[in-house]
Amino acid sequence: MLYVKKDDQGHITEIEFAPEDGFEEISITDQEVSRFISESDNSQEIIYELLNRLDLKMIRSIEDVVQVMIDKDLMLITDLPEPVQNIMLFKKRLRHLNQNNSPIFEEDDMIEI
Repeated sequence: MLYVKKDDQGHITEIEFAPEDGFEEISITDQEVSRFISESDNSQEIIYELLNRLDLKMIRSIEDVVQVMIDKDLMLITDLPEPVQNIMLFKKRLRHLNQNNSPIFEEDDMIEI
């Protein structure tokens, strides 16, 4: 999610990646976001940060799809390369620990299916 602060004319003046006072949620596909980024002095930094955050969400989405395929017996976890198997199993254990004990992850890190 993106959150923006706007001036009196409705133009974006700041972008944040978490909700804050005075900021409103905006779609990443909004043309105003593209305009703000392209006209910003630090546009490369903003683009880099957006890409990194979107990549992490995409990776989690793909991981969830793979897990659904495994759950539906469309593939076996052993069909994946061993390093990927290990990562998936370890992350599953971490998420289980998080649900039962302490807040290792933020709530929006969890993707609902």
